[in-house]
Amino acid sequence: MAKRSRGRPQIAAEKRVAIIAALQANPNTAQVARQIDGISRTTVWHIAKAAGIALAARASPITEKRAAIITALQANSNAAQVARQIDGVSQATVWRIAKVAGIALAARGGRPMAAEKRAAIIAALQANPNARQVARQVGGVSHETVRHIAQAADIELALVRVRRIAKAGGPQTPANTFETPAIL
Repeated sequence: MAKRSRGRPQIAAEKRVAIIAALQANPNTAQVARQIDGISRTTVWHIAKAAGIALAARASPITEKRAAIITALQANSNAAQVARQIDGVSQATVWRIAKVAGIALAARGGRPMAAEKRAAIIAALQANPNARQVARQVGGVSHETVRHIAQAADIELALVRVRRIAKAGGPQTPANTFETPAIL
């Protein structure tokens, strides 16, 4: 009876020699495993590693699809269009691959804002630097969009100013103190 190693029977010496000979002729673990009965690709890989045999890189469909995505992104930097062009790939996957590959993408979609509305938001922010109040006042825009517009226009918002002063250890006056109401 063969020795047991980690709960599995050890491979016979003759079979191990046959696997090593097959690996030297063809360094593809999957093909060698198919040639020799009762051996998995993983077992062939472990034997090759122990014997110091360099294996051929496996070409996977994922690697091929990733290469196709990168090629398509180099021609077209719109992630949504590339995702539609390549079957079975989401826009999030295209964004992730582009980030890893260091490819700059076109700005995300969304409806463009009218210049008049943007100007009204900036004017309202200069009068009142509170993003939520300006969003309610202008209407049809979220406070996050107002915050982004304020950041682009280099307008410091009220809450940001309060937090910056508090963090710097400035004087605590009612004008720059932000307190949360007590919950009863």
